Amino acid sequence: MTSPPSGGLGEDNSVNKLVARLRRDEGASAVEYGLLVALIAVVIAATVFALGGALDEKFGDVRDCVTATENC
Repeated sequence: MTSPPSGGLGEDNSVNKLVARLRRDEGASAVEYGLLVALIAVVIAATVFALGGALDEKFGDVRDCVTATENC
């Protein structure tokens, strides 16, 4: 029986290393969870900052229509 050619499905290729790394039973540490929470907080803050002015204007328009005596 011959061995697989170089770059094939041998024991020492990067796919097998990746699969072995993904199969490890180690869980995420508190530091990793903290980094995820921080990233989510940054994304939320950036979204609120980017859309805040537009949302304030829209809610102001709705408020004006609700309090107006004429149709909007």
